[in-house]
Parts: sequence; structure tokens; C-alpha cells
Amino acid sequence: MPLESKIPSRNTEATLKIPFETPRHAEIAFRVLSVDQEPRRNFVSKDLRLVENNIEVHFIADQTQSKHLIWKQLKMPEHTPAPTPHRAIYGYAFYLLVIALFVFYFLWALLPTKEWGLTYLPDKYFAVLLPMLVLVGLSFFAFFIYPAINMSLTAGIDEMASVVDVQLILKGKSKIFVQSWHELQQEMTPKRKSCKNSDNFIGYCNYCLGKHSIPKVEDQIDTLRFLDLAEVNKKLFE
Repeated sequence: MPLESKIPSRNTEATLKIPFETPRHAEIAFRVLSVDQEPRRNFVSKDLRLVENNIEVHFIADQTQSKHLIWKQLKMPEHTPAPTPHRAIYGYAFYLLVIALFVFYFLWALLPTKEWGLTYLPDKYFAVLLPMLVLVGLSFFAFFIYPAINMSLTAGIDEMASVVDVQLILKGKSKIFVQSWHELQQEMTPKRKSCKNSDNFIGYCNYCLGKHSIPKVEDQIDTLRFLDLAEVNKKLFE
């Protein structure tokens, strides 16, 4: 299948030749391909031609519109961590910047700046002091500040949150504050609700007083929650 391309001033043209064994086979394939017209993608149009036992597919692409489309894609905002051209350019620029700073740091620390007359550069004492300050700061953060943040976010020993996830048990009701297991059990106990004056009205029942209604979604299927500690202790130790 030879592919011949022609590049004029504005449009890009290419011709794809598909050979067949006999002209009859080529005609059948040509009729099949000519039934449904494919939509234009990326401003590329297609033209089919039947030449003896070959099918020639002629492609024409408008470079000006393609460039406009590419520029619009580059300008589109990205909110995903997927790689984009802008991120690739910025990443490569920062990569070169880090390498240049690293090379400059070694040249500043090892070359005889005073003998070469480079008196405007900082003293080489800072070449050792700056890395030491960075290492001391990272060590202080890793061994003191970070553990202090974790300890401040950890619940107390006598708090309910140290045993179970209160928000998970109460189905996301974070405004409810409980201090004991008894209060938590009271909050978890389903309250009897009257079906009268309900918005989700279904109809009246012949055997019950009042009307029936559809329960709320959170009341139909129970969410993920912890097991009752009393039930767990009963199963394990009795």
C-alpha cells in the first residue's frame, strides 16, 4: 500500500492505494466503503476513487484549521493530573533550572573564586552553612513538628472516637456530640416516625390507619458501620 503525500501551501494531501486481486473485488469494496460517509475528524476530508483493481483514498487536511484546533486544545484549562503540554514545558524548565543551580553550587564551593577575582560572590562558608540549615530544618520538622501535629489530631484515650468512628456510626451526623457509649446507642436507636402528613404519599391501606409513604434513602439500606461493642464482647467471651 504505497502512500504518496503532497504538501501545498495551506492543505496537506495524501493518497493511499489499496490493491485487490481483481477489479470485481475492488468494486465491491468501493461500494461498501461508499455507503456510509464518515464524519470529518480534525478537519480531514476523505475522497474514494476506483482505479481498475485499486482503491485510492485521497485525504485532505486543512493546516490552518488544524493549527487553530491545536491552539484551542493547548489553551483549555486542565483540572486532572494527566500530562499536558504546559506541564511538560514547565517540568523540563524546572529540571534544567535545578541542574544549573546544582552545577553553580559546586563551582561556587570548589573553584578558587578569590584567585580568579570573583570577589562579588558570597563567602564559601555559606556553601556549607546553607545545606546544614536545610538539613536541621528538615530534621526538626520530621522529629518534632510532624509528630506534634499527629498527636494533636489523635483523639484522647477516654474519648469515644478512640474506640469507633462516630461519624461512620451516626451516618455522617458530625454535628451530634456524644461522650459515652450510652449516648451513642440512643442516637443510633431508630425513632418511630408517623406516616401521616408525609410528602412521599403512596396510598391508604385497608388494614392500617393512616397512609403509607416511601422511607428515606438513608433509612432503607443501612450504611457501613461498626459492630456494637456489647455484641462483640458477648460473641467472644460468653
